[in-house]
Amino acid sequence: RSAPSDRSIRDSWIAFTRIFCIQRLIWRIQLKVGESPQSPLLTSILVFLGLARSTMTLSLPVVFFLSGGVALVYQVVWQRILFANFGLDVLSTTFVVSAFMLGLGAGGLVGGALSRKLPGLEVTLFALTELGLGIFGLSSIYLFHVTAAMAVGASHAMTGLISFGLLLIPTALMGATLPLLVGYATSINQNVGQSVSWLYFANTLGGAVGAYFAVEVLFQITGLSGAVKMMAFINLTLGAYVVVYARARTRAV
Repeated sequence: RSAPSDRSIRDSWIAFTRIFCIQRLIWRIQLKVGESPQSPLLTSILVFLGLARSTMTLSLPVVFFLSGGVALVYQVVWQRILFANFGLDVLSTTFVVSAFMLGLGAGGLVGGALSRKLPGLEVTLFALTELGLGIFGLSSIYLFHVTAAMAVGASHAMTGLISFGLLLIPTALMGATLPLLVGYATSINQNVGQSVSWLYFANTLGGAVGAYFAVEVLFQITGLSGAVKMMAFINLTLGAYVVVYARARTRAV
């Protein structure tokens, strides 16, 4: 295929919209009965069922849209936590933003190298990156708080370096996802330009939507901790789904 079909994209967005509407309804019910509206496992199940609804037709850009949205929610949450723990000024902001940019760039280089050296394993590697992000996401708030407690009394530059180091690994995993999925998509349609453009567009759009959704909706309902847990389970779900998707395509060929 040269590009995702119109029907594939339409069906995918319908499934995604249904997931979002169902989750909003569940949050409202939980709020009315006095329960904490933090349901990452349920969200993960809903995402997987919505994706599995069209396992053979779902376009990879939709998967990467979700991945990009999750990454930006992480970024907003982690920035807020790190600034609360280590202070907010020009130096700390520089360290955090630099860590994100360096990690994304380094991850992109590593992901590209792996997709060239290990052809046919791009999907497995993508699943591992999503798994790694999910595991780090689940433990990230605890890790940041423990590190902040250990860094009490450290110099301003040292706390900035600590923040820098904490973010390198997860951001590198984020950066590796694009070249890995591009490698897989290229193996399907043999068109690098279309593969890159579709996936990069979806990832950028997902990031923008994720950042807006996190601040305007998600944090008000779940808080920072609930948001991170939800995103972590979505990471794990996406990794599992992509493997199912690739196996289904392989059987169909």
